[in-house]
Amino acid sequence: MSASRTRVLVVEDSPSQARRLQTVLESAEFVVSTAIDGVAGWEAFASSKFDLILSDVMMPGLSGYELCRKIKNDARGRSTPFVLLTSLAKPLDLVRGLECGADNYIYKPFQTDALLSRIRTILENKSARESAPADCDDVLFMGHPLKIAATKEQMLDYLGSTFDDFVQARHREYESALAREKQLAQAETYRLREQMLCQEKENLGRLHQFLQSTLDALATRIAILDAAGTVLAVNAAWKRLGDVDPLAGACGVGVNYLAACEGAGEPRGAEGIAVAEGIRAVSAHRRDEFSREYPCEPPEGRRWFNVRVTRFGDTDSVRVVVAYEDITSRKAAEEQLVHEAYHDALTGLPNRALLTDRLGRAVARAKWSEGFKFAVLFLDLDGFKVVNDSLGHIAGDELLMGIARRLEGCVRSGDTVARLGGDEFAILVNDVHDVQDALRLVDRVQQELSLPFLLGGHEVFTSASIGIAASDSRYDRPVELLRDVDTAMYRAKAQGKAHHVVFDQAMHTSVVNRLKLETDLRRAIDRHEFRVAYQPIVALDDGRLTGFEALVRWQHPERGLIAPGEFISAAEETGLVIPLDLWVIREACRQVRAWHDEFPRACPLMLSVNLSSKQFAYPTLIDRIDEILADTRLNPYSLRMEVTESVIMAQPEIAAAKLRQIRERGITLSMDDFGTGYSSLSYLHQFPFDVLKIDRSFVSRIGPAGENAEIAATIVALAHNLNMKIVAEGVETPEQAEHLRNLHCHYGQGFYFSRPLTAPDAAALLTQVGVRERVEVGMGGMRKETER
Repeated sequence: MSASRTRVLVVEDSPSQARRLQTVLESAEFVVSTAIDGVAGWEAFASSKFDLILSDVMMPGLSGYELCRKIKNDARGRSTPFVLLTSLAKPLDLVRGLECGADNYIYKPFQTDALLSRIRTILENKSARESAPADCDDVLFMGHPLKIAATKEQMLDYLGSTFDDFVQARHREYESALAREKQLAQAETYRLREQMLCQEKENLGRLHQFLQSTLDALATRIAILDAAGTVLAVNAAWKRLGDVDPLAGACGVGVNYLAACEGAGEPRGAEGIAVAEGIRAVSAHRRDEFSREYPCEPPEGRRWFNVRVTRFGDTDSVRVVVAYEDITSRKAAEEQLVHEAYHDALTGLPNRALLTDRLGRAVARAKWSEGFKFAVLFLDLDGFKVVNDSLGHIAGDELLMGIARRLEGCVRSGDTVARLGGDEFAILVNDVHDVQDALRLVDRVQQELSLPFLLGGHEVFTSASIGIAASDSRYDRPVELLRDVDTAMYRAKAQGKAHHVVFDQAMHTSVVNRLKLETDLRRAIDRHEFRVAYQPIVALDDGRLTGFEALVRWQHPERGLIAPGEFISAAEETGLVIPLDLWVIREACRQVRAWHDEFPRACPLMLSVNLSSKQFAYPTLIDRIDEILADTRLNPYSLRMEVTESVIMAQPEIAAAKLRQIRERGITLSMDDFGTGYSSLSYLHQFPFDVLKIDRSFVSRIGPAGENAEIAATIVALAHNLNMKIVAEGVETPEQAEHLRNLHCHYGQGFYFSRPLTAPDAAALLTQVGVRERVEVGMGGMRKETER
């Protein structure tokens, strides 16, 4: 057949592969049509006539196998050579294609010359068949014209018989047929029959060589059995299997594989019996296939195998394929992945997942075993960040590994030391009598950690804050224990370095209450539940009301009025203090501006507001202050902002710059709680403060006769030397007020003068002040005295 007149259909879902095939075939002068998948291939076949079909195997819609079966079941397609293009090289894939009616395989990736040579051979064989006498039986197998009275099922038997046996059987049949035909047929027919028999023998030889070389090239061990379990054929890899796995390797051609499996001695007996049962189930059509993974212990070390059993052929001529695959590498990779999933990469210790699993087992055991008790230790290293920042992360990693080894040395073989991440470790201690056992372990751990670590020539000392939780019947899940021991650890850390705390239920209640407080706090801003209270600030020399300090209160819908000491720390930790502070400043500025308009004789009133550390560090603080002053129209000189010394001393240079920006707007600055932080007097002159505020802790020490007033006197003297005003807070007795006045302290604030007032009460006070210049004050509130 001339290539220029040969029509070829290429069915390939890969555009690049389809283009390559089309280019190669058209360069050889074939007429090429393409289809993008099996469905399109069937439509192309139904609408046109083709001399050859090349089809990919794995395609969406219709696979190559399904397309082949569909075409071969069509009358027009039975004589059209169908060739599968595939990268599948297992014998079972070859058999599956054969059962679908495929005439040949071409493996990917293909060589151009080999592809064209194979196609030409297939077309030549097709042409030879078409020119053969009409009464000649015709069977195609793998592209070879077999002019014999045999079915494909009979050809499948070839995989389980020898080449000579098969050819001799077919030859005897033909000798008998030819003897009869010599008397009936013409001489020319007899001659053609002789030629066809010779061609058949040649083709069978090529087929035998092709199949055997294909099987031998596979690394997978392949054996073909009959339905009774007798080994009919094996490939080269199977013959080598005996060196590794005696169960399979001992079963050569002619041996009953089922008997060999079931007769395998321990510890292989269980695997052998299971494989034998799987073969029987597959050969009897009770199962489509069977597979099993099992370990083997040859002299050179432990290995893993997977055995897979499938079948082909009909009920009368079932053949069973047993394939062995060495999966040792895959198993090792899986084990490595499992290890990595449950262990810390740096220290090699169990990680949180493995600890949680073992903790879950301990919780379950404590439920059903009354005498079993355990404890959990949660460790957080003290000062680990300093090591990282000063010596580097490599030294930090070395320290973590050293700590891991020391912790392992503190526990018994049945206990678990885990790294939870960062500088956090945990220890699960099994079989303890009581919490004292856990405390003794804590002592051992602290002693081990107190010994120096040598890191890059530096001696490093460390300790750990440790939380402890003991087993309890109320625990049902590991997460509950980890939650409580974590709570205890944070309590220990709050007490300082190298402390430990045993968890009790009150801690959990406190944590739950704190969580509810934070939740309520988030809603409180949106629900407008906050209020501003105003505490009067009085001039000590003449009793004049000079202004107010704005203090926030929370009007909780269930708990009533809550003082800031109960929620400010939660607001700072959650970041809610920033919008809260801004709201307080805005509301207080609005209120004081309204009072200025309503009580002009009370002017000028000074409004003091507090800036938290979070708010002071807020990048747009100055912009927000400008917006508030513009919106409320409050004169900046009426606003005093109070900042604690601990806030400004964290970053003195940055703080000084921000304070100058505030001061440039005419706002007065006050250092709050002076003397309680870590300030350096050498820095004080760098900050543009107008006022120093004496902390209430120093004021409360002043006795009736003025005793214990040394610190207050020192702060007053310092302020005078720096030309700064002084406000004493927490004034509660007339003696304290009198002594502060004698020290020339300028202003006082506290319960002696007045408790914080609501806005209406503060307005009432301003109404009183409006008709006098002086007020006398007494404990519990202010009372007026008009001077004539």
